[in-house]
Parts: sequence; C-alpha cells; structure tokens
Amino acid sequence: MKKVMVALLAAVLISCGGSTGVGSKNKKSLEASFNALHDSFTKSFDAQGDKDSLKTSADSLVLYFDALVSNYPESENLSGYYFAVGEVNMKVNRGQDAIKYFDALENKYPEDENVSKALYLKGHTLENILSDTLQAIAAYKHLYKTYPESEWSQNAKNQVLRLNNPGFED
Repeated sequence: MKKVMVALLAAVLISCGGSTGVGSKNKKSLEASFNALHDSFTKSFDAQGDKDSLKTSADSLVLYFDALVSNYPESENLSGYYFAVGEVNMKVNRGQDAIKYFDALENKYPEDENVSKALYLKGHTLENILSDTLQAIAAYKHLYKTYPESEWSQNAKNQVLRLNNPGFED
C-alpha cells in the first residue's frame, strides 16, 4: 500500500511539473497542483495514517502554498489554502506549523467560514499534539467567545469543561 501511495504522489508531482520551478507556474496551474496534492495527501492519510511518509506530501503542499501566497496574494482561494495547510500540518504532528496557519487564517480572513473550525483544530493541536492543556483551554475559550454562533462553539465549550474536569463525561 505504501508503494502505491508513494507512486501516486510521484505521479502527481511529475504531472504538476515537480517541485522545481513551482514559483514560475501560473495561478491556475499552481492551484490545480495544490488541489491534486491535497487530494492525494487526504486519500493517503485516510488509507494508512502513516504520518512519517506523509511529511513529504505536506512539504510539497507548503511549497505550492508559498508560491500561491507570494505570486497571487489577492487570490480568492487563499483562505481555503491556509486552512488546508494548517490541517495537513496538524495531521503529520507539526503542531507549531499548524497553529501558524490557523492563526494566519483568522488574522487575514476573520469572516471566513473555516475560521471557527480552524480555531477548534488549533485547540485540538495544542491539547493532543503539543500537550499544552492551558493553551488549549485558552484557544477553545477564544473560539466560543469570538464566534459564539459557530457550529464549533459548543464543541469548544465541551472541551473546556472536559479539560477543566478530567472525570467529566459528555
């Protein structure tokens, strides 16, 4: 299975022009490459969850993301890419990197539909990857205080309750 996924990733990279010359691609090509890599990453992660073998895919996604941000800073799709790169970094246990992208999403696009989920995943990352319960509680509280009407708000409240009361059962 690993060989198939590595071959699939290699095929995607080759069809997208490899990682060399990423910055010289046009917007449509960069976005198509990013989306293909993200889809490949997601399928691989769902199929095996092998974080170490997926780190190469995550690195490639960051290359395409950086090229998009550098060359097309006004792109209407960047908010979704911030979220995607944050989530990918979280899935490969790169907690600090994930938080950087989740924070950037909130700072640059505070009204984006993915912000509340990103803030929830930030709390999750702090709690489960970085083992920082106090910061996780702060992140969850920030979510439910800043976006009280979001679908993620109640989940954040439940997490704070659970973290503050380890014997608490939902």
